[in-house]
Amino acid sequence: MLTAIKDKLKDNRVSRNVKGLLNKTTVDDKLFAGVKKLHMEYKKSLTTALSAALAFVMALYIRDVVQKWITWVLSILEISEGTGLIYQTVIALVVLTVCVLGIVFLSRWTAKKE
Repeated sequence: MLTAIKDKLKDNRVSRNVKGLLNKTTVDDKLFAGVKKLHMEYKKSLTTALSAALAFVMALYIRDVVQKWITWVLSILEISEGTGLIYQTVIALVVLTVCVLGIVFLSRWTAKKE
């Protein structure tokens, strides 16, 4: 009878240990899933930052090219410098409008994907 009680107690301890291990496995899975999600968010943020940096470099280079084209066109059309400044301002506003519309479009497109 004493051995039966000892066996029963041993079975209860084993059962508790197994349940504890199963609970740890569940916690480990949740922790791993959280770390994986954090890693994906980090990659998204890093990709966004690098894309913005590359876009900025492109914009600086394109700015120089556009300025040279505008200067060339204004010299061909023999437009005075004061009037050329007005044309450059109008062109800058058009480019600004196109860029803002592009950002709005991309923001809505990204929101729909999620």
